[in-house]
Amino acid sequence: MSLFAWLLFFLFVVPFALSFGPKVAFYKSWGRLFAGIALAALLFIFMNGRFEQSGVIGFNSDYLGHIRWNGLPPEEWLFFVILPFCGTFIYALLKVNITTPPFGNQKHHITLFFLVAAFFLALFNSTQVYTFYHCLIAAVLLSIHYLFLRKEWIGHFWMAFFIYLVLFFAMGGVLTGMVTDKPLIWYNDTETIGVRLFTIPVEETFYALTGFLLPVTVMELLSGKIKRKRK
Repeated sequence: MSLFAWLLFFLFVVPFALSFGPKVAFYKSWGRLFAGIALAALLFIFMNGRFEQSGVIGFNSDYLGHIRWNGLPPEEWLFFVILPFCGTFIYALLKVNITTPPFGNQKHHITLFFLVAAFFLALFNSTQVYTFYHCLIAAVLLSIHYLFLRKEWIGHFWMAFFIYLVLFFAMGGVLTGMVTDKPLIWYNDTETIGVRLFTIPVEETFYALTGFLLPVTVMELLSGKIKRKRK
């Protein structure tokens, strides 16, 4: 297996095994969760396929082989599933162990902060397609949360997201050449703002946000619908 595949395997196996614990019982949410993961994955498979075709991103065949589906290696497809699965497991653990939503009334201010940041990054970087589309999608999703949903669970999400970012950037660092001679995944800096956190484009923060928040949102909305039907 490739280095990318091994990383995904080790990321997946721990939350998968712990999903059956009686306290968190995460496996009971899998159906609703994978509906959200599928939606996010289809979005990013389409976007990254277009980015790969236009030279915005690329994949190193020395590390990933030559198999491509929609321009993307199989590991990239799995990445869109396994990373949000791990993040949502963290979210589920926090909800079970911290009953009061973290950040109190500030949780919606955090949403507003990321919304404003995503909006202005998209607005002022409309010619950098990687920056523009990832920030625009994040801004739309955050707008829905800030203006319409305003759910209490968003506090748990933000706490989980800050933990998730450590995992995401550790994984991203490996993929972008932090520990290898050449990056497994490369980015065309003319299509980003050119600012990197270590070896990772800063825009990946907003990709991580959308890729995590969208599955959680779908899962929670479906859970709420089921609870209302039971009443």
